[in-house]
Order: sequence, then C-alpha cells, then structure tokens
Amino acid sequence: MSLRMSLSMSCLVLPLQLLAAEPPQRVVSVGGHVTEIIYALGAESRLVGVDSSSIYPEAATKLPKVGYLRQVAVEGVASLQPDMIIASHDIGPPPALEKLKELGIPLVMTAQTDSIEEAAQRIREVGKALGLVERADALAEKVKREAEAESWHWRSMPGRRPKAALFLGFGHASPMVAGAETAGDAMIRLAGGDNVFATVKGFKPVSAEALIAASPEVIVVMQQAVQQFGSLDAVLKALPGIEHTPAGQNRRVVVMDVMEVFSFGPRLPQSIHVLGEGLRGDTHMAHKGGV
Repeated sequence: MSLRMSLSMSCLVLPLQLLAAEPPQRVVSVGGHVTEIIYALGAESRLVGVDSSSIYPEAATKLPKVGYLRQVAVEGVASLQPDMIIASHDIGPPPALEKLKELGIPLVMTAQTDSIEEAAQRIREVGKALGLVERADALAEKVKREAEAESWHWRSMPGRRPKAALFLGFGHASPMVAGAETAGDAMIRLAGGDNVFATVKGFKPVSAEALIAASPEVIVVMQQAVQQFGSLDAVLKALPGIEHTPAGQNRRVVVMDVMEVFSFGPRLPQSIHVLGEGLRGDTHMAHKGGV
C-alpha cells in the first residue's frame, strides 16, 4: 500500500475513532484553510501552533510556527505537545509524516477541495475532529448556501463569460498560471469566468507567446506578488506579453490575497463575490488596497 493511500485511509478512519474520546484541547493546525475553519468554529483557544501558510486571521500569525505545510518541522510540532494535528492533504514531507506517526500524535488530514460541496464537507471534517459537530454542520450549511447563491449570481449574468487568467506566482522569473484541476481554475468558474488556460493541467509557467495567444480579458494576481515586487506596475512588467492582451491594454486586473483564492474555507462566499465583481467590472480593481 502506498504512503498516500495509507494516509488517506487514516484520514477517513481516525475522526470516527475520536468521536468517543475527549475533544482535543491542544491542536496544531497545518494548512491555512484548516486554521481559518478552526477560528470560524470559535475553537481558536485550542490552537497551540500553526504552519506558515496560516496567514488569516491575523491573530493566527502570532502563534508558534511549525514550518511550512510541505516542510513540517517535527521537532517544532513535538515541542508544543499537541494532542492532535489537523492538516491539509498535502502535508509533508513523507519522512516527517512517518516521524509524527511514530510519536503517536493523532493526525487528521482534510481532503483536497475545489468545489462548494467539498468546502462544506471539509468544514464538517474539522468540526468532527474537534468534537464540534453541530457547530460545524451549521457553518458548513451557511457557507454552502451563500457560496452557491454568489456563484449562481455571477454565472447567470447575461452575455459571454469574461476570459480570465490567474497567476499564482513567479517561479524562476516565469509567471505560473493556473490550469485545469486547480483551485484557481475552480474559482474562475465559480465566479462566472472562463479560464483561458483550462487546457493546461495544474500550475505551469507561461511564455509571452502563450499569454498573447490566450488573449485574456482579465487577469488575477496575488496580493503577495504585489508586495514582493513593490507595486502592481512591477508585477505587470514581470508578465511578458501582457501589454499585447486585452487585459493589459485595458488594465483589467483583479488583486486578491492568496488565501482568498485557494483556501476554499469559511470565506468562500466572499471570495467568489470579490472575484466575480472583479471579472465583471469595467475598470482596474485592486482588492485590499494600497496598489
């Protein structure tokens, strides 16, 4: 049995086993979406540590860190003496997971998510692990209901869907675009847009020629990239060929925080609203200001 399959099975079995036990009181959260859910459930007092992707809410950034979700520091986790780790499906690396299992710390892994229904289910998973089933059910239903309403609003608007491209970051100076089977692609669709790179699978670097050929009418960039480059203008200059696209010529840019786009957590309805408004807007939109 592969490590991935084994861990996936433990993710399904462990929460059921824990239902009869005392709810965990010292929790390490690995994954920004997990941390957001714990705060939304009002269980933040149980958090003793988080990973570096836990950037929302701001209070989470002040908690002890256990590394990045794909590079978890086992010693850091152990030093916090947690009675449970709740983590994203892509926690790693595998040797670190093996060491955590050897320490006997209960580990609950949430499933990969790129739909409204899956986002609601993930809230329920975290709530079950925390012993907050009813509270999680209520939150999951609220998020599902509001996200579906937002998505329907933008997808049902008359006219052709805006052609969009979403950039996660810049690997080795090449912009990385969101293709099919990514949360970025899912968000574009939920917000009533058409991903011009839907024929690409995963996140891939994009050339000037490919960007020009795709001809996006709107582009989505991360607030973190703006902070990294110092300004939105600097980000646009780092996108070769953007000036030859409708998005570049009309300065149709939506700026969003990376966790707004990719967390698929309690803020999903607001995220769909922000992106839908940006895709349909007639002018440049810089969300969360200052760019």
